[in-house]
Amino acid sequence: MGWPTTDELRGPEMFDAEIRWTTHGVAHVRAADWASLGYGQGFACARDHLPTIADQITKVRSERSLHLGPGHEGQHLASDLGYRVLGLVERAPALRDAQPDFIRDLVRGYAAGYNAWLAEATAEDLLPEWCRGASWVRPLDELDLYAYLGDVGLLGSGRNLVQIIGRAEAPGSDGPVAPSPLSALGGGEPG
Repeated sequence: MGWPTTDELRGPEMFDAEIRWTTHGVAHVRAADWASLGYGQGFACARDHLPTIADQITKVRSERSLHLGPGHEGQHLASDLGYRVLGLVERAPALRDAQPDFIRDLVRGYAAGYNAWLAEATAEDLLPEWCRGASWVRPLDELDLYAYLGDVGLLGSGRNLVQIIGRAEAPGSDGPVAPSPLSALGGGEPG
């Protein structure tokens, strides 16, 4: 099915957006209010990137191992534990509540637009074959998006520690083993 160059979208809660796609597939969204703008953006992003978005939401929900298994050398388990420790899902309501109304409207609309395209893609069998029917490809809500936005905010800090946090082990009965001072330089003992 070829995508139209213009979509007039009308969704639940009176979202009203127009999306124009350039010949190179770039979406331009026009709307009269923030919620409708978010709706159009969510619809367009889901159309172009739904598997990536769904994967990122699964990650911040700490559910990769639930849907994908433990992963190579426990990678998904470590990620799930690390993200659970970061508490992004638990912090999402506070992040939402701290936003001005127009941001809350934008994010609420984005979630609705994403879900609208997911419903359409599922009904019309438009999802890529490799993720069609996958348990991790499912509707999201605004709190999922706030948890993800919290993750994006951690790109320069705690996010880099997720695998380390997830793989941390308690010290032995004698306490932790002190590393060699040379290990900080990437080497072992002299010799």
